[in-house]
Amino acid sequence: MAWSRIVGHDGVVERFRQALGGGRLSHAYLFVGPDGVGKELFARELAKAVECERGGAEACDRCPACQKVEHGNHPDVTFVRRIEKGAKGERRAAILVEQVREEIQDAIAYKAFAGRHKVFVVVDAARMTEEAQNCLLKTLEEPPPHSLLILLASRLEPFVDTVISRCQLVRFRPLTCEQAERVLVNGSALEPAQARVLARLAEGSPGRALGYLENGAYEDARWLLGALAEMPPGGEFLLAAELLDRGRGEKGATLEDARDRLRPVLDLLALAWRDLFFRAAGYPEALLTWADACPALDALGEGLPAEAARRLAALTLEARDRVDANANIKLLLDTLILDTGALLGAGKRHQESFVRST
Repeated sequence: MAWSRIVGHDGVVERFRQALGGGRLSHAYLFVGPDGVGKELFARELAKAVECERGGAEACDRCPACQKVEHGNHPDVTFVRRIEKGAKGERRAAILVEQVREEIQDAIAYKAFAGRHKVFVVVDAARMTEEAQNCLLKTLEEPPPHSLLILLASRLEPFVDTVISRCQLVRFRPLTCEQAERVLVNGSALEPAQARVLARLAEGSPGRALGYLENGAYEDARWLLGALAEMPPGGEFLLAAELLDRGRGEKGATLEDARDRLRPVLDLLALAWRDLFFRAAGYPEALLTWADACPALDALGEGLPAEAARRLAALTLEARDRVDANANIKLLLDTLILDTGALLGAGKRHQESFVRST
């Protein structure tokens, strides 16, 4: 399969075909683009092509080296991922300098054990601390022979300028909804109807779409929209508490676990309010992401002015940002549901007033 597994990045594939075929591969690349669009898959296919026993511009997918890279056990190919918990059980949000020294700087100095290159792929590289980046910079400035370093990131802002300047920049764009749907159907065996909805909601990111499904965010968002549509007067605090419980999921989960689970739910909620804004403002239905995937949206949008829908989206996005800023999660949800209920109630009163006046 090799490069044929890559969907929606034909220009990037051709760039690396030429580099591999002409022996012009750089020692360091920075892959930048939205999460879930195939950067890590591309890095794996590139590592396979580099280590393939047949050589050339594309991996054969059959030799022992290709199989080892595919299954994650090639001795010369390392995927560096953030360690989520330290030795004392503390949560880690960043890739620290100690990890860069141990997993990259020390290891890259040795010759390749079985292949032609030592390949290191740093997943979510934007999480490296500045100290970790400066440590990596020494390797970027004086790369050992036959080494390849690939950094994966969704944006450039967290990187120091010197790291960016030492890497060849490769940009990955979102897939079209049709391409993302094809990936979900062919690669993950989703039903076409479900794949179509998730591809729209993920805005061209198959990885994000699968995340919405696997972490329960899609179902939780559908439940929340339905609960908001049926919420009785004064039911805001009960609904906020139930949302927090769903965020915690399994028994024993912490508030930090809830924070992680609720982020994508709020993302999907904001998209729902954006859909209602588009409808109220008269935009084409083709722009909608939820479309007809959630019947509760029809009830929520009935009589809702465009300005109220816009404010709902803004409130939800603000809450999403505060989740990332470690705000008190219970207070945040209470406030969000209260404010949401007030805006939805105002919309209903507006509709009732209009009906009476006509």
